[in-house]
Amino acid sequence: MCLLWALMIIVCLHFGGLCSAFYVGQSLTVEYGDSVVLPCDGSTFAGEEGTVHWETMGTDVAFLQEGGQKIGPHFEGRIQLPSEEEISKGVWSVFLTQTKLRDSSMYECIWQERKTLSTVWLKVQEPRVEPYRTVHAGTRVDLPCYIESSRIPSNYLEVWWTKDGITLSSMNEGVLPGVYVLNVTEEEFQLQMTPATTDSGKYECWFRTRKSETPRHGIPESITLTVLENIPTESVFEHDETTTFMVDDWVTSPYWYDLSWTEEEPETTHSPLDILPVLLTDSTQPIEVATESQPMEVFEETVTSFPDEGTSETTSFQWDNLPWVRIGLIGGVLLVTSMVLCILGALLKM
Repeated sequence: MCLLWALMIIVCLHFGGLCSAFYVGQSLTVEYGDSVVLPCDGSTFAGEEGTVHWETMGTDVAFLQEGGQKIGPHFEGRIQLPSEEEISKGVWSVFLTQTKLRDSSMYECIWQERKTLSTVWLKVQEPRVEPYRTVHAGTRVDLPCYIESSRIPSNYLEVWWTKDGITLSSMNEGVLPGVYVLNVTEEEFQLQMTPATTDSGKYECWFRTRKSETPRHGIPESITLTVLENIPTESVFEHDETTTFMVDDWVTSPYWYDLSWTEEEPETTHSPLDILPVLLTDSTQPIEVATESQPMEVFEETVTSFPDEGTSETTSFQWDNLPWVRIGLIGGVLLVTSMVLCILGALLKM
């Protein structure tokens, strides 16, 4: 038994590629469309001339060597390689972008086609698609479908959609007008349509890569679509004369009434100026004096009795009928006249 194990070790040391199946690598999981680093440490062989070969199940991924690098045809545009300086230091990891379902596989980093330095099991998660959609009638909708295609190109690929078991449209030919299957990428196909309320139902995506092959479901297996009636964005308010508005409704209503009025001046029974005749001494003609009429105020006189006079009472007198202004003017004129007469009398005695 010991001789058998020794023989296997010698063979593995001489033919490193034969023992790659016993190499314990690492597993990586990545979301659909994300990027991932496939690690490979070649620092043990740094400075040596040789070729690093990345492959996956017999398909070339990339070749690394000083003075020249090459990317496999199935990974062009999606692999980023290390620089020549990094390669000379033994940094042989590659960067895979825009991951697809078909990228799920085992990857190996092999030195000089005989020694496996790294083994990576990569798993790309299925795309996350909402299985239930709700839209309004007349709104365009795109239903996605993903298929896991082979790296080996096929001359035949058929993709079609069904609604409640009835074929709607296929990639090769349309069945219903206005319903199309659009090829977005190698693995993504969309059903484009502008649905009506009658288009609510269960939609399924199918595909096959050979005509004799049994149809398979895409990802997701089905999408349930609910189409709602359109709701008007603006409502029209019809107004009639019998409509009654509350205070809040009147403020927020789009209908504003033309409320206009004229301010009437109060009627007056007297003119702004009253004529007051004044008769002076030694004059036979009265002199007209213009005075401004003013409303008479109400005066109140409070009479307070002493304790021995009984309880106090308040007496109000109204002087509405007394022409105080006229009386004052007449008194003033008489006073001036008296003074003039006194002066004249004094002069006559001198």
